[in-house]
Amino acid sequence: MYVGVWRPVPEVQGRGWAEYSTDRYTIPVIGAVSHDGQHLAAVANSAAGMMAQAWHDCLHNNPMWTPKDAFPIERRWRVKVYVEPNDPKALLDQVAKDFPTAVKLQEKRVPP
Repeated sequence: MYVGVWRPVPEVQGRGWAEYSTDRYTIPVIGAVSHDGQHLAAVANSAAGMMAQAWHDCLHNNPMWTPKDAFPIERRWRVKVYVEPNDPKALLDQVAKDFPTAVKLQEKRVPP
C-alpha cells in the first residue's frame, strides 16, 4: 500500500492485509505494465488518500468523494482508467490534463 509524500507512512506490523511501502506517490495514479512491456494500464483520480497494488496487477486507487464538505448528493467520485502504449511520460501528461487541480495540489505538497 502507498500514501502520498505529504503523509507519514503508517505502521501496520501484521495488523492489516498488507504493509505500507516506504515509496510514496506525488500524483494519484497507479498502474501496471504488460508482461511484454508494450502496454500499460493505470487508474488515476483527483484525490487519493492512499493507493494499493496487491497481487501483481490488482490496482486500488481509492479516490475520495469530493468536495468532502458537500452534502452527499453533491459529492462526486471521478476516476479515469487508461490502457495505452507503455509511455509513462505520455500517461502523466494525460493525467495532468484530466486532473489538473490534483496534479497542481500534489506538486504543492511535495516536500523540498
